[in-house]
Amino acid sequence: MRDVRFKISSPKANTLAKAIACSVTRDGRFNSYLASGGPAWLHTRIEEERRQRI
Repeated sequence: MRDVRFKISSPKANTLAKAIACSVTRDGRFNSYLASGGPAWLHTRIEEERRQRI
């Protein structure tokens, strides 16, 4: 890696990423977590976030 850049985002902007990370580590879902479709709550959260950005 030649360039490393950090971008500061508000905690609110990262709530979905944090929820995924917590779910992965809490439930021990390390293999193909998102590739397998993820948990049901994830689809709802993604749709809610999509609606908020429209």
